[in-house]
Amino acid sequence: MLWKAVPFDMITGENNSLIKKYRKLKSKKWRQEYQLVPLEGSLLIKEALHSGVKFDFVLYSADQEVINANEDLLLEIHNQQIPAYSVDPSLFQKTAFTETPQGILAVCTFNEGDLESLTSEKKDILILYQVQDPGNMGTLIRSADAFGFQGVVCSKGCVDPTNDKVVRSSMGSLFHIPVVMNSEIDQLFQVLQREQYFILFGDKSGSKPIMTIDLSNTAVALFVGNESRGLQDLNFDQKFNQVRHQKVEIPMFGKAESLNAGIAGSIMMYELSKKRFY
Repeated sequence: MLWKAVPFDMITGENNSLIKKYRKLKSKKWRQEYQLVPLEGSLLIKEALHSGVKFDFVLYSADQEVINANEDLLLEIHNQQIPAYSVDPSLFQKTAFTETPQGILAVCTFNEGDLESLTSEKKDILILYQVQDPGNMGTLIRSADAFGFQGVVCSKGCVDPTNDKVVRSSMGSLFHIPVVMNSEIDQLFQVLQREQYFILFGDKSGSKPIMTIDLSNTAVALFVGNESRGLQDLNFDQKFNQVRHQKVEIPMFGKAESLNAGIAGSIMMYELSKKRFY
């Protein structure tokens, strides 16, 4: 029986230290202080497990249907000697961040990427400038992972990549590629110039369609901007006058005026990946 394989007493009280710790992780302040992120759902937890992420603890609902549905996962957690505790079903419902929790949640470490190490690889990177929607952020991290980008750099003003909505929408990609947080834009410009990146700025009025860009074996830094203001605050023509750079756009043939940041950035990364890998 699974109860024997995972032999822990059931948590029933809201004052339990693990319940309190998990709830604290709703706050960016505590995620940064603990260097931990919350995970909810079996698929996301499996992905983190298989990515070699270090776990702090796991909580699962004591509902027998939940236990049966997650038996293999809970046994794997037990075999990896990760602390796992059953929780009274009603308390679990109140503890989880999602409205319809899947019955299992976890806390794991998050190792922030390093800008110098990332850019020294001389491979394509995605740069997010003040992207604030968690769904867009998660989608862009997932797409960067899918299309072979080396990592993601988030400027100051972006939504926190460890936000639980970002983590869920990234579907585990947050643990596959480096993600740099709170990058100062002036420092980033200096690093990209020093490492001789070809810089592409996604812009709906770009002067070149993204599919016509010649990469010429040069590492690319693709900028995706804020959902409402785009990249208009950057003054990139002045900052990058010593560096090869180009505004690019996605040609559109229907009546839609624009695409959201998650979709636009994903399409641009796909077009660039075709030139790299096809």
